[in-house]
Amino acid sequence: MTAALTATAATNADGLPYMVTEYIHGKSLADYVEADGIFPAAPLRALAVGIAAALSAIRAVRLVHRDLQPSNVLLSQSGPRVIDFGIARALDSTDKHTATGLIVGNPGWIAPEQVFDGEVSTAADVFAWGALIAFAATGANPYGTGNLMVLAARAAQAGHHLDGVPQ
Repeated sequence: MTAALTATAATNADGLPYMVTEYIHGKSLADYVEADGIFPAAPLRALAVGIAAALSAIRAVRLVHRDLQPSNVLLSQSGPRVIDFGIARALDSTDKHTATGLIVGNPGWIAPEQVFDGEVSTAADVFAWGALIAFAATGANPYGTGNLMVLAARAAQAGHHLDGVPQ
C-alpha cells in the first residue's frame, strides 16, 4: 500500500498559493496492475470515470497536472485519486517551469505536443488519461517502450497498441 496526500483545495493567502490536502491510503495504479493484474471491463469504466472526474476538478481550479501516470493515481476505497502536483501549472500561466530544450514529464505519458511543440494544455492531461486507461486494461503503455522521443513520435503518429482494451 502507498499512502500519499492529494489536493482537495487550492487558494491564496497573502499572495502565496497553497493547497489543503487529505491523507489517502491505497495502492498506486502502477502497483495494483503489477500485483493484481489488469482491470476487467466494468471496473475499468469506473476507473476511467473516476480519473476523468479528478481531471475535471483539476481543470476547475485552472490547473494542468502535466504528470499523469500510473504511479500518480492512488486507488482508494472511495475511488481513484490523482496525486503529485509537483509540475502542475496554472492554465493562464506564461511560465512553463522549464528552460528552453528541457521537457518535463515521463516518457509514454507525456503528450506529443508537449514534446515537439512545447504546448501544455488540458489536452495533455486528456492524452495521459487515455494512456492510463489503456495501461489499466492491458498492463502495458499503449506506445510500448523506449525513450521520450521514440514514444512521443509513436504517439504523434497514432502508433498505439490497444489490443485488450474493451470497446
